[in-house]
Amino acid sequence: MIDETYIEFTDFKNTSAISLVENNSNIIVIRGTSKFFSTPGIRLGYAIISSGSLLEKISNLPNLWNINIFASIMGEAMFRDSEFIKMCHDKFSENFSLLYNGLKNIPTLKVYESKSNFLLCEILSGKYNANDLYDYLAKKGIIIRKAESFDGLNNKFFRVCVLTEEQIKLLLTEINAFINNFII
Repeated sequence: MIDETYIEFTDFKNTSAISLVENNSNIIVIRGTSKFFSTPGIRLGYAIISSGSLLEKISNLPNLWNINIFASIMGEAMFRDSEFIKMCHDKFSENFSLLYNGLKNIPTLKVYESKSNFLLCEILSGKYNANDLYDYLAKKGIIIRKAESFDGLNNKFFRVCVLTEEQIKLLLTEINAFINNFII
């Protein structure tokens, strides 16, 4: 099973595993609408499976996750709206670049490359950690994800999502203000 929940945030025509399904009868690719379309409440997802014994077995299982009529209508409308999808891709690319480049320009941060809608950052300074940054930003109404609970990471790591242009500029301004408190 390959989870492509975040695939719409990538160059998905070149990164999707769907082409593997055609030649492999034991691969399932799953996707959902909650991330890209911001619809977690409707809990709508789907799977791509080759036509073979696996599909037959799954088809014979009782339907574990029925969708209601509203989710069905929303799903049909979402996937037909190609203009919205293209606009979202274009805007996401712009905002991703703004966030990535803005964070890369902060000398005490290491920003890891990403093919998703969030960036992992490592604080290189010994004067503060992600908990300190989190506390500072929270007082400003900005929340980052502390990543010390992620396997192999520590309290020097945090993650940020790609937001609107205005929110990204505010985040960058406040991170720089926080860091400047330690430089002075």
